[in-house]
Amino acid sequence: MTPFEVQQKILKIAQRYWEDTPVIFANHNAEKPATPYVTIQFRDLTRSAMHYGAGDERYYDATWPMDVNLYTDGKPVNISGGVAGSYANTAVSDMTLFADYLESEDAMIDEGLSGISVQMVPPVRDLSELENDRNYRFRAMVECSVNFAVEANGPLGTRDTENHSGGGVSDASAHAERHIETAETEEEKT
Repeated sequence: MTPFEVQQKILKIAQRYWEDTPVIFANHNAEKPATPYVTIQFRDLTRSAMHYGAGDERYYDATWPMDVNLYTDGKPVNISGGVAGSYANTAVSDMTLFADYLESEDAMIDEGLSGISVQMVPPVRDLSELENDRNYRFRAMVECSVNFAVEANGPLGTRDTENHSGGGVSDASAHAERHIETAETEEEKT
């Protein structure tokens, strides 16, 4: 599995849970939606130095920290006459429910996330104080550890892998059988 495929699968499971709430990747070149919304940000990928597998089928264990942020207006608190006087902060409670879902076995099976494990790194943080000076909204963040196996298959580690930035060695990989693996030499005496 490639890191890009992992991102897409995590986005899909988050969108399924937050079905009425936009889920976007943080730091992307897009306008932020109105609250509530959720952002996902992957940080530095760590890949093991040692691989497992045989021949051209190589796998590397990878860990990818991920931050999930919820931005919400909260729950209206009704005062007399049914008018909302203020809003209760539900961000931490709502995010904790998502973390429970994300770590559940049913979520992994339902979403086809076999080969991926997601663990919450406690605590669920209340970051509302970073938002309320100007925006009057609530925010909670949970950090997760996403673990999976990176596939590096083929003689050059790139078979069947799409590089969205234009890189790769598809031509060389297609002709990998032309590469010299062994050579016989004879010593000449002069």
